[in-house]
Amino acid sequence: TWRIGLMGESSQSTHVLLFLAALEQCLLHAGYQLSPGAGVAAANDFYRTTITD
Repeated sequence: TWRIGLMGESSQSTHVLLFLAALEQCLLHAGYQLSPGAGVAAANDFYRTTITD
């Protein structure tokens, strides 16, 4: 079991998206089956629909 936390500077959307992309690559390399790009796409959808300027 492990935990990942993003706080302060690292919680900016660009950092979150970069982290999700890197995590996805690590999981794929470790043999997990997942839909490439799904996590980043879901996060982008969230940011697009909930974050306003």
